[in-house]
Amino acid sequence: MNARSNFAISTVTGLLLVYVVASTLPLAFGLVFFLFLLTSAGLIWMVYRILTDTENYNTRKFDDYFYQDASIRKVKEVLVEVRDEKV
Repeated sequence: MNARSNFAISTVTGLLLVYVVASTLPLAFGLVFFLFLLTSAGLIWMVYRILTDTENYNTRKFDDYFYQDASIRKVKEVLVEVRDEKV
């Protein structure tokens, strides 16, 4: 992943940790609710950053490779017609 995706992941994870700690402390409801809204918006932003990261885009397709991270190719099925011959 590129630096933009790593920044998004780190920022939203840190914000989520702050929200979890703040929700257990006796803070005002408005502050905790604002942190909740901020983490929800941050989560959407993080998912968008990860899905639009094309720097490490894998060109392997599922039709050719069984796994994207391994060089194992899918086995193509070969159908062979066998004639019933009487001897």
